[in-house]
Order: sequence, then structure tokens, then C-alpha cells
Amino acid sequence: MKRTKTWVVFLLIGLLVLLSVACQSADGLSNSNSDKEIDKAPETSDSNWKANNYEEIIFSTSAPNEAFEAPKRWLETIELNEKLKLEINVSVELRDSTHPVYVVSHKKPDSSFLLNWILAAFPNTNSVRKEAKSLEELQNELQRLERGMYAGMDENWAPIFEPYDEEEKREMQDAIQAQIESMPEKLSFLPLAEENIVLQDTPIGLLQADGSFVWISGFANDTGSIVFLNTEHDPNIQRESWLMQGERMPGGPGPIDNIKLTQSEAEEIASTVFKRYGRDEYQLAYAQKARNVSIFPTWGDITSVGWYLIYTPSIAGTEAAFYNEQNAGAAFRYNRPYTKGWKYEAVEFYISNRGIEQIVYSYPYEIVSVANENVPLLPFTEVQNSVCTFIKQGYEWTEKSDAGIGDSLVVSKMLLTEAIVPQKSDSNHAILIPAWAVYYQSTLLKSLGFEDNVLLVNAVDGTLIQTY
Repeated sequence: MKRTKTWVVFLLIGLLVLLSVACQSADGLSNSNSDKEIDKAPETSDSNWKANNYEEIIFSTSAPNEAFEAPKRWLETIELNEKLKLEINVSVELRDSTHPVYVVSHKKPDSSFLLNWILAAFPNTNSVRKEAKSLEELQNELQRLERGMYAGMDENWAPIFEPYDEEEKREMQDAIQAQIESMPEKLSFLPLAEENIVLQDTPIGLLQADGSFVWISGFANDTGSIVFLNTEHDPNIQRESWLMQGERMPGGPGPIDNIKLTQSEAEEIASTVFKRYGRDEYQLAYAQKARNVSIFPTWGDITSVGWYLIYTPSIAGTEAAFYNEQNAGAAFRYNRPYTKGWKYEAVEFYISNRGIEQIVYSYPYEIVSVANENVPLLPFTEVQNSVCTFIKQGYEWTEKSDAGIGDSLVVSKMLLTEAIVPQKSDSNHAILIPAWAVYYQSTLLKSLGFEDNVLLVNAVDGTLIQTY
């Protein structure tokens, strides 16, 4: 279900996330992580992040096989004004000593790819339904037309439906009725084979050994691809953070409780899927409570509670990070990249005590070549300069605002991961490159359930990386 936010939320985001700060120094650095914490901020320099010359750097000679020098922690509290302070108390999470760079391209899911994922996730699948829709599904569509279009929820969390345009409604009814009249008396099924599986918007029914169905759908285009596997035709999976933000959604407000399945048990189920598929490079990057809520024919019944897990690949042994749904906050205002970003590959699971109910495999890529076996990284002090320059520029407009300042801004996590950066010279390929992910948010918005903003900084030249 599409999530909406009011203008008040956007105002809070803009006014509460104020950052006007210089970066930390890295005195006392040694190989790998130094034991010394950072306790003083150097002057900010913007010479590194404006260059945007990472292609020239990464295709040059590899760096010596030496450990990257960085402190173990970045620790400091900065009083930005009388009412606002910035709190930085994070470990600096690093990978091994080498930092490879790859040239990648979008991977378009073919029939073999889809079949392998079906069998990995739902090994008891035995056939493919030939008909796109059953008689029951077509009759449900007619009932939905009568109910009207969903238009939100009222103050009592009751759904609001608005009638369709009469002419549009009549045309849709006629089309559905024509399908009903041409329906065979009995559904037919095809063998579970590559030639019978295609990726399309309309869900395809996959018959299980117990008589139930799994539905596969998705799309693929020049910006990437997404594959959905659902055990319900129209699931409505809701994460707890969405509910805690106060959004009106079917099923009522949060929190989500009474989960019989532990997170570790859910992770074990997901791990089994990856083992069946023959992929061991995925790491857990995100975990949250979630629930599935019915929207038809009943409305608002909580059918299950469980865990929403997001995994990302770690090709070069990096720390797992997921940021497709997050952005750099206002730090993006004055630092727009030259081209649209690439989404990062992720596999998302919703797992309840009933088992896997949904898998979303989004934006898979494939490695075309190795651009550099060990690219030289920007010194950590210059990474700090880049981080602070982006955020300071992005939020400087709030300095004259006297509203919503009485809050703390917290940097909660910083890790060296990998991100995909477009190439200027080739729109069909991108570069998988080391990147610093910096997670930050105001304590007030955090308490309201908002996710952290994620600032992605190119670890080679300090430029901003955007994912959209």
C-alpha cells in the first residue's frame, strides 16, 4: 500500500535536521583502526568532493596491499546553537585491507533466473497455472469495482472509498465480464519449466503440492528489475516503523507484538533459501517487525505478524548496508550528481510463523569486469570533510529559522560498504565502489519512528552518491 505523509511531517524533517558542523580530525592514526578517538575538528576543505573524478582514479594503478588507517571511534558532541547539539558517537566499521572495484550492469531476470528463485524459496511448487485469472479472482474484481477506489482512512481508522467514474467503471466491468464468459470449465496447468515462466505485471499462479498458490510478478526495464513472490494474491505487508510514524493503515496503529517466531528463526529460514539458490554472499542489513493485513474481502484483519528482513550482497566482503528507501536528507539540496543513481541489489523477506509470505528481489546486477583490484581510498580526515560539507551546505538554510530547533541530531552509524555509481561515459554500466554510509537523524524524528537519513560518500574521491 502506498504510504503518505502530511506537510507537517516534511516541515519537521526540514527544520529539525539541522547540521552546521566541521569534521573531526584523525590525529594518532595507525594501520587499521587506531585506538585513539577523534576529539577535534579540522578545517573543512571542499577541494576533494568537487572533483568528481573517480573514474580516472579507479582505472589507474592499484594501491599497495595495506590496511586503511582510521580511528576506532568518531566521538564528539558539538553545540550548534543554544538549543541544538550534534552528537557523534559511532564506531568506524571497516572491511579487510583490499578494496576492489567492479564494473557492473543490470541483470534482467530470465526464465532460468526465475525458476531457480522459485525452487529456492518454494521447493514444493509443481506446476504453473495457464489461465491468468480464475473465476473467483474475476468475481472479486467486480466486487472491488462496486466498493470503489480506496481514498484513505478517516479519524477512526475506517477506510474511505470513492466511486469510480461511471463510464470508466462500465468499461472495466464489461472487460471483466468478457473474461468470465470465456473462462474454461476447469483450470489447466503447465509443467514447472523455464518455457512456462515469464516476468510480467500480472501475477502468475504457481501451484504448490498442498493445493495452495504462490504468485510471481514483476518488471524489468533500463533502470533495473524487481521480482515479487507472494503467498497471497494481494498482500499488504506493513513494517512497524510505518505504524509508529502515525500513518493510518489497515489494521490500526502499532506497535506490533505477539510474534511467535523469533528473529533468529526467521533469519534461519532466509538463510535456507540462499543456500538452496547457491548464493552465500548476502548479509542481513535490516530487520524489523512487520505484519500482513487483509484488504479484501474483509478490511483490516491482521492475518499474521512476523519479521521483515532485508539482505544485500557483499561481493568484496564489506559491511552490509541498505539504503534504497532512504536518502541523504537535505544534504542532497546543493550537491546533485550529474546523472540518476542506481538502486542497490536487495532481497527482502516477510516471514511469519506461517513461513515465507513474501520475497522481493530488487535491482539485481551482474559483474562485467574488475576495474581495480585494490583502489586507493581517500584519507579518513578528508572523508570527514566531505560528510560535513554536504550536510552543512544542505541545512544552512535552517540557520535563520527559529522553529523546531530544540532538538539533538545524532549520527548513529558509520561503515565502509559498497555502492553503485553511474559512469559518465557509459550509461549501460556502473561502478561498484567502496563507499562510506553515514546514518543520521534527529532524536525527535527517531522517536516518532522515522528511519535514519543515509549519506553515501564515495570512499575514493569523497563525492556524494545518490541512489535515485
